Amino acid sequence: MAGHSSQVGTHSGFPPAVSSTQDAAQPNSDNDGDGSGDLTGVWRLAPGRELYPGPDGVWRCAGPGDQFTRLRGYDDFDGLGPLLRAGGHTRNDLLRRLPQAGPVLDALRRAGVVTVSPSDATSVAAVRGVVHLDGGGYPADALAGILGEHPGVHLRHGPVDEAAVASADVVVSIAARLPDRRWLLVDDWCAAHGTARHLVLVEGDRFVIGPFGVPGVSAGYRDLRGRRLAAGAADELRALWAHLEASDDGRDDWWPSGPEVAVAAGHAARDVLAHLRGEPAPGRHHQIECVPGEPVPLAHPVLPLPPTAAAP
Repeated sequence: MAGHSSQVGTHSGFPPAVSSTQDAAQPNSDNDGDGSGDLTGVWRLAPGRELYPGPDGVWRCAGPGDQFTRLRGYDDFDGLGPLLRAGGHTRNDLLRRLPQAGPVLDALRRAGVVTVSPSDATSVAAVRGVVHLDGGGYPADALAGILGEHPGVHLRHGPVDEAAVASADVVVSIAARLPDRRWLLVDDWCAAHGTARHLVLVEGDRFVIGPFGVPGVSAGYRDLRGRRLAAGAADELRALWAHLEASDDGRDDWWPSGPEVAVAAGHAARDVLAHLRGEPAPGRHHQIECVPGEPVPLAHPVLPLPPTAAAP
């Protein structure tokens, strides 16, 4: 893959924003903020960035997609680079050590080379909420392991009733066979109480994950079900779902194992944690299908049904 090289130069004594091959606009003292609102945040390199001296002695930033930027206009990257790589320092910390670094910090932040996040103590606590795991099996165990790394997440396990849904921030429904009628009921409870919901299901030989449903915002199980019935053989699907949910089926649960479990749990955890942080869940508009033997999961868009759509 071909690389891309750009430079940071100087302009009126201020380090400019990172330029593209066509040269980006230069910062100036009138329009660019001084970062004074980020005195308590932690400054660190953005994900996927590396800061290091090149063979010619000029410091560089390497970014995703073989993007390389030469950093000029500041004389002490030897001091600043290791501090940004290590993270954990506020703007005040950095300026106490390097009093002239203010303009270059602002330029690097505008260019996306560094990020400012809450202090380490508050960032761990930023993920808070009650997550109810409705179901079991390998994916539930893997998901509980991921979510359990966050002290602010309170995990509950077992089948849900309406009271459990009402007191949860997120319900994650996990099943080896589709419990259609029960999932419709849980979906209605989530809609009534504004509770977000995720789905992890075995279909045939694969996991399907999502969509991550937020009432009034993104599609839930009822929307997914309605679109499947509209797009496929509705009578056959209803007959299959009734068979899968029959209590006297007598078939043991079967779960895909190995890497697919980790992938399914990872997708579900990513969405749950994003929602608890107050961010849009990446999987809110898609169902993810983990197909055995395929190098990457497949994503199928799922949108809410129109309000006037008849219940299938």
